[in-house]
Amino acid sequence: MSWFRPIAPSPALRDLLDCRHEAVSAGHHDLLPDGCMDLIWSDRSGVKVVGPNTTAFVSSPTPGEAVVGVRVRPG
Repeated sequence: MSWFRPIAPSPALRDLLDCRHEAVSAGHHDLLPDGCMDLIWSDRSGVKVVGPNTTAFVSSPTPGEAVVGVRVRPG
C-alpha cells in the first residue's frame, strides 16, 4: 500500500506493538481484516480504536488527510 507506511516500534514497545504507522489518504480504501487493533488519529476524526475486524470494510477519509497510529499485536 503506497499510501500507508508502517514503521517499527521502539524496542521497549515491540512486545505490545506490531508497528506504528503514517498514512496519507487517497480517498477510498478497501481494508481487509488482519486480526489486529489500531489506535489511530487524524485532525478530522480525532482518536479512534479500530478492530479487531472480522470482515472487510471501506474507509473513505478525505483525500490528502494525514493519519497516524499504532497497531497493537493480537492477544
